[in-house]
Amino acid sequence: MPIMIEYPISLEFTGENLKKILSHFQKIQLITTENRIKFSGEFPVHTRYFSNGDRPLVALVKHSGTATLRYGIENEAVVIPDQNFVFFDDSVPHAWVFNNCNLEIYYYRLSDTERPAPTTGDYCLDTYF
Repeated sequence: MPIMIEYPISLEFTGENLKKILSHFQKIQLITTENRIKFSGEFPVHTRYFSNGDRPLVALVKHSGTATLRYGIENEAVVIPDQNFVFFDDSVPHAWVFNNCNLEIYYYRLSDTERPAPTTGDYCLDTYF
């Protein structure tokens, strides 16, 4: 039986902390990474998906600036401290506010036939990466 992970996970960013989280997933693959410098923006509630039911997972590292994630139906606000990261399921409704942030973003794809992710949403990632 797969381990149920509660998202979002917010921790100090170290390679070891990220590795510990990723070790819970057998079929996870890193798709790409991205850096954003002095990035600002407000993004309303949205979801992302893969049409085959793979789960889009993201680790967003905030090095500096102000970043707030609003997540899930409870709309829980997660303010990310400097040098911390948040690991979350991109298929769950969420919103962002960024102000002058330096970010490092890791995009993952998880194949899970027992618990497939939604196959509809706001943004299809099939051809994004």
